[in-house]
Amino acid sequence: MTKHMGNFTVTKDNATTFPPIEQFYGHLTIEAGAHLVAPNLQLIRGWLTIGEDAIVEAGHLGVIDGWLVNRGTLEAPSLLTISRDAVIHPGTSMVTGLARIGGNLTVPRDGWVKLDDLTEIGGSLTVADNALAHLPKLERIAGSITLKELSKLNAGALKHIGGFYDADASATLVAPAFLAS
Repeated sequence: MTKHMGNFTVTKDNATTFPPIEQFYGHLTIEAGAHLVAPNLQLIRGWLTIGEDAIVEAGHLGVIDGWLVNRGTLEAPSLLTISRDAVIHPGTSMVTGLARIGGNLTVPRDGWVKLDDLTEIGGSLTVADNALAHLPKLERIAGSITLKELSKLNAGALKHIGGFYDADASATLVAPAFLAS
């Protein structure tokens, strides 16, 4: 099993020379506009930061044991867990199959996130001004939900909120399973 220890920044110039590692320990930064193809990468223990208009293709990445900040595109169909916080910036795409975020999920102003298979958030969920979170299978949020001005949360399967619910009067919550119980 090949491992990388330490931080690494992927640029447009060095993206094609990224080593065929399976486990990454440190802060992996993908600069704006870079395109990383990492077919062997299975685990990131640390940070994954994806810059604006950057693309990461990591078909075998199953776990980010740390944090994700995504301003670009992450193509990781095997990704099931992000153990800490995830910040999804405006206009980014996410992966299918992601079932659990261990920390907080933040959707910044004017952003959107569509996570069709997410069932649990171990922290809190914040959907900022004029942002959308489409989380149809989300059942449990251990922390709180904060919906800012003109934001919308679609969470049809939501059954449990462990903290408070704080929403602007202009925000929309679509959570029929929670509201019916």
